[in-house]
Amino acid sequence: MLTPSRNVDLPGWNTLEVGDHRLYAHPDLAVSVHDDADSPVRLLLLGFAIDPARPELDDAALLEELAASWRGDVSNWSAVGLAGRFVLVVFTADDILFLADPCGLRTLEYVHHDGAVHAASQALLLEEVVPLAPDKRYRELLASRYWRDAQEGFLPADATPFDRVGRLVPNHLLRASTGEQERYWPVVGSPLHARQGADPAHLIDSAITRLRSSLAGAARRFPLALPVTAGLDSRMLLAASTPLADSVFHYTFRYRHLHGRSPDIAIPARLLAARGVDHHIIDCREPATAEWLRVYRANSAISHLDDWGQIAYGIERGFPADRVAVKGNAAEVAQFYMRTDGVLPDTATGEQLARLIPGWETVPAIVASLDRWREQAAPAAAAAGIDLDVLFHWEHLCGSWQAQSQLEWDIAQEAFTPFNDRVLLTTLLQLPDELRTAPERTAFREIIASGGSDLLDEPINPRTSAVRIQEFLPRAAYRVKRTLRSRTLR
Repeated sequence: MLTPSRNVDLPGWNTLEVGDHRLYAHPDLAVSVHDDADSPVRLLLLGFAIDPARPELDDAALLEELAASWRGDVSNWSAVGLAGRFVLVVFTADDILFLADPCGLRTLEYVHHDGAVHAASQALLLEEVVPLAPDKRYRELLASRYWRDAQEGFLPADATPFDRVGRLVPNHLLRASTGEQERYWPVVGSPLHARQGADPAHLIDSAITRLRSSLAGAARRFPLALPVTAGLDSRMLLAASTPLADSVFHYTFRYRHLHGRSPDIAIPARLLAARGVDHHIIDCREPATAEWLRVYRANSAISHLDDWGQIAYGIERGFPADRVAVKGNAAEVAQFYMRTDGVLPDTATGEQLARLIPGWETVPAIVASLDRWREQAAPAAAAAGIDLDVLFHWEHLCGSWQAQSQLEWDIAQEAFTPFNDRVLLTTLLQLPDELRTAPERTAFREIIASGGSDLLDEPINPRTSAVRIQEFLPRAAYRVKRTLRSRTLR
């Protein structure tokens, strides 16, 4: 938490004075500062940043370069091209700016109170300095059928359950002087716009090089752990990490309804065995203790206690504590994820956007939030040549659903998401539609093949009748148990 207040009681946390503010940081959080009298800005990095174009640079070197290159315009700043998982705080001569990694996977929630911004990884920390009250708009959400029934329910990217508390949306910056957010990407004139017309083979090669470089940069910082499933994105990361295979911990979570014959368990086992690589199964099915769940609940106002919490309990007990998990999320941004039938969805209103997440359209607060988001997002997407459903997925699914998941699992692991990279995502978005469309998704299979043709020997996300029948009873039993457990926890 970064706040002007000095009256915060967080035993065991590190503190750092930065100008008129004090940073309270959990010991597990990496913190870097660039404070040079000759620099036009003072920089504070929470988490880690990686430049895949120069993977040898550490956070200190990146901050030094960022400070030297500051010209007052975030949209054209080199920070726009960084990957990683971070919040970057920029102290200028007359303001403080907050911006996050491309998909907002290091969360920032904030409140503008008594002329100052108080910012934290999650709103419950803000109660240390500012009294919070439930937001009337979102009471209806938390009481809605959508919220009760959704296994992984989430809010729009700008929303929190508390009155006056906002959440930093991907591709936006927060100004402390006003407490308002401003979109800095994509906007007219900013770099990294997705444009059609480039050679597909060159784009795919560029994506492969970028992925491998990003993973190499991460491996210089910390030992990596790669989850392997039957999915497409997992397979791409397995291919890109091939040069690092001997130093990577390969694992699969067993959770919810999964059993030994499930594709997400059996296919990774066969893939890795064929390569002579150890495969570790981390069992996340043991019920968490009441005390552990109490601590878990206290780390987010919308904790998914009876699902993600149960999985996190297994992660904490079975995941190697010294390693950082490499996640395949955000790749879906370039995969027409919101178009299951291949047809561009209607996005002319907030209600139509809400229908992209089944159940959202029944909650007026969500529809109103998306109406506001669309006012700026629609012209921004058009200026960049990106369809609005793509930007919706980027900022709301990645920036809220996935960011919330990573926030909750911070209790058990740190995560690095190589596709959380504007350069990489906009490179993939330039590929012709037919190379990115299901079921073949040809471009992504070419990325997989770059790691060895054997990686395509096993099917990707097979959904045969036999698989559906095989999983029906375990899945049904899991749903019953989850319902019963959820009622107990409430």
